[in-house]
Amino acid sequence: MQFYLFNAFKRIKKAYKNYMSVIFFLIIRKKNIKVTLRLNGKSYIWSNLNVRNYINAVNINYEIGSDIKFFPENDLMEFNYFGRKFKFYGFLENGWTYKELHEFEYKDLNFKDEIVIDIGANTGATSIYFALNGAKKVYAIEPMPKTYSILVKNIEINGLEEKCIPLNIGIGKRSILKVNPDTSGLGATIEKASKIPKNLVPKTVEIKNLSDLINDLNLKSCVIKLDCEGCEYDALLDLNNETFSHIKEIILEYHHGNKNLIRYLNDMGYNVIFKSYGYRVGILYAKRNRV
Repeated sequence: MQFYLFNAFKRIKKAYKNYMSVIFFLIIRKKNIKVTLRLNGKSYIWSNLNVRNYINAVNINYEIGSDIKFFPENDLMEFNYFGRKFKFYGFLENGWTYKELHEFEYKDLNFKDEIVIDIGANTGATSIYFALNGAKKVYAIEPMPKTYSILVKNIEINGLEEKCIPLNIGIGKRSILKVNPDTSGLGATIEKASKIPKNLVPKTVEIKNLSDLINDLNLKSCVIKLDCEGCEYDALLDLNNETFSHIKEIILEYHHGNKNLIRYLNDMGYNVIFKSYGYRVGILYAKRNRV
């Protein structure tokens, strides 16, 4: 516990000049916090989420030669990756962008020369990784309107429009939902987005069945990555063998246990392995026996 607290103190101190007040306001969960950055000495008033994500972003162990640069006013970061300069918006929404690229957790998925459906694309790190590493095409699925707008900018600013196709939809049981237009960030869920303050105009988001999406895109074969904070159950458990015949492999992060998923995917003709890294949370990989 002492090590954890000391490490947290060091991380916050590295990010902010006024680290003591930042620590206090984080402890009491203040909604908006005034911060003064060590990076440029400038002060900003950021949401609690943005304050925490900036701490994450500046404390990542960046590779030598990454030439990392932050532009807080524009919520933009730049770094070298794959031998080229990349720009990513939204590091205040997702402070792990660089780490997601360098420590990619979905490498077990055989996606080279395949069409990838990336469900839960967030601001685009996973979709861009697939596109840069051999995917034929990537459909980047992100339901949160604010996060989706950042995803689109990241695809465009890095010149990947031909390979990455962003879709502002959710995956699960068919429905039309009204969501909070400001809900964003890593771990954002439809449930959180359904709580809309009276002063905001809600956005409408379509939730599509995965079978409908595969049919609409006319996909004969694809692989799927799922990280949608719990939607994996609604996305998969009502599909039939006809739909699964188009899906060669699935890799997903499960959030509420895996027994039902494993049993169902086994019945549908998949070999399944998983790795747990928390209570009822982990990564599950499924490969179809009959392709």
